[in-house]
Amino acid sequence: MELYPFLSSPWFAIILFLILPIHWLLSQSKSRNERPIHNLPPSPPRLPFIGNLHQLGKIPHHSLWKLSQKYGPVMFLRLVPALIISSPEMSKQVLIKTHDLECYSRPYSYGAVKLSYNLLDVAFGPYSEYWREIRRLCVTELFTVKRVQSFGHVREKKIAFGKSYEGQQFEGYGKFQEAIDESMAMLSSFWVADFFFQNTGDPNRPKSEHEDIIDVLLGLSKDKTASVKLSRDHIKSIRMVIETIHLIINIICL
Repeated sequence: MELYPFLSSPWFAIILFLILPIHWLLSQSKSRNERPIHNLPPSPPRLPFIGNLHQLGKIPHHSLWKLSQKYGPVMFLRLVPALIISSPEMSKQVLIKTHDLECYSRPYSYGAVKLSYNLLDVAFGPYSEYWREIRRLCVTELFTVKRVQSFGHVREKKIAFGKSYEGQQFEGYGKFQEAIDESMAMLSSFWVADFFFQNTGDPNRPKSEHEDIIDVLLGLSKDKTASVKLSRDHIKSIRMVIETIHLIINIICL
């Protein structure tokens, strides 16, 4: 979190003001000396430094749709740069038929790295042999009908005793809500997993009467024959995704 005060300081604005013109001049010089290799799709006129950023507007997906009506379902924008696909047919052709392997992974971001314990989960992790094994583990060990039914005692206990994780009656409500708001807003390096899941993943915790998700993951981490060796960070990252999905489902049901 020590990065944010610097971003709001005057020095950051001064450094950014000095770097942008130099970057633009270097990119222009490089583009003149190099012949374009690829035939790029149609692109709207852009401005120096910011490219097409000014054309996104307050509602980006509406602005992109309007641009697609003029420049077609496939267009090129100088943002990152970015290739914008606006039709289901072209999306299917590009993402599934032609470049499916290249599009499996999510875009890399620092926030996602910190949030997922260096991309160890199935939500932000890049497509790889490790990701395939973790996905297979979740599908075969955690998301089966038998496993969901085995966790029924947890749901029954919550309903029977009126256990709640929302509102002022929840102990630690302030920290819990603050962590969720911050993570959802900026995918920062600090989230609920840093102070909530650390304790629940203790291998030496007392054995419960009924096996839960943590017990399953801890058991898999001790399996020496497993193709992927699960560490505590692996367990916390998988648990975090499961808890997020559980929260979303509860919101939809309520």
